[in-house]
Amino acid sequence: MTLIDALADRQFFGRLAPFRDLASWTRWLAFLRALFALPMAEGCKGAPQMQTAIGMKDAAEKQLSLVEAEVVESQRRLAEAQARADEERRCSLEVRVAPLRERAGQLEAGLAALDAKAEALLRDGVRKARALYDEHVVLHNQRCEIELEMAAVTRRMRETFPPAPFSAFVEDRVRRFHYEDVTADGPASAREEN
Repeated sequence: MTLIDALADRQFFGRLAPFRDLASWTRWLAFLRALFALPMAEGCKGAPQMQTAIGMKDAAEKQLSLVEAEVVESQRRLAEAQARADEERRCSLEVRVAPLRERAGQLEAGLAALDAKAEALLRDGVRKARALYDEHVVLHNQRCEIELEMAAVTRRMRETFPPAPFSAFVEDRVRRFHYEDVTADGPASAREEN
């Protein structure tokens, strides 16, 4: 039993005074039929308006589906355009970056060659410094022996110290050279150029 049947039935709502005569309710009954998707009664006064409303609703739904399809298509075209723009930007960047990569490779090779040259010079310098240090140790030891002999002859106590380790020897010399190089006038290399 539907709500409309219950309104017309004298056992339900039809026994109530407002629902005894449903002639003035035709538009409301048409609305209820449309609301609950019931078939429209023949001769129903509100039926044409409801049919128009239903037709308008169907047309609006159809229009909405067309708009949704257009939105989906626009999104697809936008995504394609974005992908093309990204590809063009990537290609443009690749064209601009290629010479920079080549130059970076050349600089990297130059740096590697300078590193190798600096390492060779440093190795040679360390070998020479080691040889000088060995001479320094020999001379230091000879001086200590002489000082001990002098102490024995003069009968005075003399204290002798072992030579500084090689790393301290090198570090002391490097600091001294650096200090002499960096003065108020600037590095020695800059002073030589003037």
